[in-house]
Amino acid sequence: MNLAAYDAFFEAHRTGRKSAAKAAVRAFTASFASFEEKQAWVSGFLRTHDAETRIRHEIYEELVLPVLLKGYHASDAWSTQWLAITAPNLHEARHQWAQLDFISTYALLKRWYCLAPESAAARQALLEKLIDRFVYSEHEWPGVILCGMGGATLEQCHQHADAVVEARALDIDGAWTAFLDEFDDKLRVYQARLLNEADQ
Repeated sequence: MNLAAYDAFFEAHRTGRKSAAKAAVRAFTASFASFEEKQAWVSGFLRTHDAETRIRHEIYEELVLPVLLKGYHASDAWSTQWLAITAPNLHEARHQWAQLDFISTYALLKRWYCLAPESAAARQALLEKLIDRFVYSEHEWPGVILCGMGGATLEQCHQHADAVVEARALDIDGAWTAFLDEFDDKLRVYQARLLNEADQ
């Protein structure tokens, strides 16, 4: 691999020289002699990568994603974790995301947790994803409980209820008990409203 090209990319990116950065990153991604070399570099890169920062798309699509996809298909927890963490990048790489049947971030987090049930980080990430879903779903309450862009159907309410059960099991220290109780109450009221409307 040509680490000098990576250094040149980093410097050009830092100083705002877009054309130079693009040329350097392309030279870097094309410089790997083998997949094993890519694996070694990606492993080191992700160990120091800020998970909140988007990865440059050429680096993600040419180096990071192929390595993570191989690990994911081999049921590797680390690869699955990083696919979930880099989901914003994954969603932009649609032709490669298609190789995972456009899997959701939630599904990736759930798979990570299933592969590493002892991981507190996996449990917490999955729980937080569910809580985010509930916060979104109730943000137009008392008007509706949302699912996607519209009001939830009865079937979708049952799916929410199942997700609440899942969240309670993940919330082992009870930090979200009060919130989950309140959401559950709203869900029951909304379900009753839907049933009443169906009977009229």
